[in-house]
Amino acid sequence: MRCGKLLNFGPDSVDGKLVATRLTPEVRRQFTVDATRWREINLRKLLALTPLTALQWVNLDHANIQFTTLTR
Repeated sequence: MRCGKLLNFGPDSVDGKLVATRLTPEVRRQFTVDATRWREINLRKLLALTPLTALQWVNLDHANIQFTTLTR
């Protein structure tokens, strides 16, 4: 399969769009997970501007996935 569905969780409802790729299924399944606290300072600034008590951030960059959770 050379296509997939890109999901946007930003609006009030989940929005989806079909996308195509030249990558093979084997290459698409090769990824690493990086849970380091990247760009923590900027995310803390963003959190300070909101009434939220926590912020979860996921960054998808080709074969890398980064997870960050910040709390007040």
